[in-house]
Amino acid sequence: MLDENYGYKPENGGFQDFGMIVDFNASTKEEVEQSIEFLPILPGVVSYRLKTTEEELFIAYNAGEKEVTLELPEGTFGVYVNKTQAGVELLEKVEKQVVVAPVSAMVLKKVK
Repeated sequence: MLDENYGYKPENGGFQDFGMIVDFNASTKEEVEQSIEFLPILPGVVSYRLKTTEEELFIAYNAGEKEVTLELPEGTFGVYVNKTQAGVELLEKVEKQVVVAPVSAMVLKKVK
């Protein structure tokens, strides 16, 4: 459960989502623009990449009625959030692409 600050933990230097610390300390518009990359748009889908000095996340939202397959950036990504589960436990590892279920979101973190 998130606290009244919606997961912001200044003592940890960032936001805590599903137990994962994301150190996102951009202080200027330029730093934010360098950290977030919106990926090609599909009908009903929003996906983006969030890169910090320590982490790389891939977040996708599918509002459509059909599953979609999205291309991933280079590397291996751990899935922490999918249509049925969200948490700190790694659900699976994927490479090259990910299938996002209808009316769901996914959060993936690049494996180092």
